[in-house]
Amino acid sequence: MENYTSDSSDSENSVKVIDYAYLLLNPDETEDKLEKYFDEKKSFELVEKLILHHNQLITLPDSVYQFSNTRVLDISNNGITTLPDVFKYLPLTSFTAKNNLLTCSSIPKSFEKCLSLIELNLSGNKLCHFPEQILDFVGLKFLYLGGNGMVEISKNIWKLQK
Repeated sequence: MENYTSDSSDSENSVKVIDYAYLLLNPDETEDKLEKYFDEKKSFELVEKLILHHNQLITLPDSVYQFSNTRVLDISNNGITTLPDVFKYLPLTSFTAKNNLLTCSSIPKSFEKCLSLIELNLSGNKLCHFPEQILDFVGLKFLYLGGNGMVEISKNIWKLQK
């Protein structure tokens, strides 16, 4: 039986997925693979899911921003210490960055540009208190922050309620 990828689908409008999970790619290897995909494929704008969990990333590769229609981004289980403002450049609905090394100071100070985010998972990081900038996600429905060692949640959490 032939291997199946989302590229081999017979539907031109199907959701495209780039899945580089569990490859233990270092930052340069990840950047190279994404650049190669971007250079070779004419349908990069159809990529809606970018799965990069279980690699050796310490920050998000710049080439991620070329996939301008990405809706789902999973960068879990890496060694990410700094989170650039991906929400400013990508129309994400789901962002998962659990089990990394993120601290409150390594998260962007504002997320005002992102109106589309529905699910945010920052569990298992090193957040010592509730990041108030999360309140900028006006459409957020699912928030996961367990395993961070926070001692209290912001009294303004009610602002996320719909």
